[in-house]
Amino acid sequence: MKYIFLVIFCTVGVTMLSANGVAMPTAQSTPPQTGPSIARDLDLLLATEKINYGMAARFVLPAAGILPERTTQAEAFASAQERGWLSVQSDEPATLKGISLLIMQAFDVKGGIMYSIFHSQRYAYREMVYKQLIQGTTDPDMPVPGEFLIRMLGNVVTYTGGAQ
Repeated sequence: MKYIFLVIFCTVGVTMLSANGVAMPTAQSTPPQTGPSIARDLDLLLATEKINYGMAARFVLPAAGILPERTTQAEAFASAQERGWLSVQSDEPATLKGISLLIMQAFDVKGGIMYSIFHSQRYAYREMVYKQLIQGTTDPDMPVPGEFLIRMLGNVVTYTGGAQ
């Protein structure tokens, strides 16, 4: 999890330096990339206006300490399905209430009586709003932008005290 936030800060810093005209060093030859690239995945997430459940699982499960940071989207989604946390298709657009349930289950966030009884998307969303893990004007059925997911994860990590 610390690595993901480090990548965010490094990416922002490099972007700011480049925008101010500071020349950035370039490598003569780039080694071939093997496996998932966290920076590439993070850039894609931040550029996405409507993430899907596969992308959400790719970042939520490693942030919760369930999977290693260098996991693929397919591995993370399969792991979430095996645990019974997702019953949708990987490429289905994610809703805020669906992401709320995934996050509450992955981070083992305790909820109120209604969430404890039903463990549904509706009550997961309501709990996250109540705990101020989701901030601003939102709708449970709204599509989730990548930047919003990162803010939600930051709030949850702060609330829970870090990856488990």
